[in-house]
Formats: sequence, C-alpha cells, structure tokens
Amino acid sequence: MDITKIDSGVLCDMGGCVRKAAYAVSMEGKPLSSRLYLCPECAANLYRLLRSELGGKEVEDEEDVRRRDC
Repeated sequence: MDITKIDSGVLCDMGGCVRKAAYAVSMEGKPLSSRLYLCPECAANLYRLLRSELGGKEVEDEEDVRRRDC
C-alpha cells in the first residue's frame, strides 16, 4: 500500500465531502481506478480514527497532516 501527495482536480472519495483530494492511496498491482482519494481534512479524520483504534502517534491538528510528507 502506498500514499502519494497529488495536485490535481480529483475530488475526495469520502461520502459527502466536496473538497479536492491531496492524497491518493493505492495498492501495488491494482488498477489506478481503485485508488482512494482523500482531502487533507478527511485524511486527518481517518488518521485520528485509525490511531484511536490501532494506537499510534497523535496528530495535533490538520496542519500537521498537511506538513507531513507521505
């Protein structure tokens, strides 16, 4: 699995979100159409949910996610 920063007009894939995606999550060997596109806000929310479920480093705010180089 790979997370890539993108700069395109693709919209976020999270239901109800209308922001532009900044990250693409893909799996090696899978078609490009199977990528998951996330805006910074949804990526931060998903990170917080996964961290609470799986444990890990805490993110202070959405800016921390934007500054990180995925």
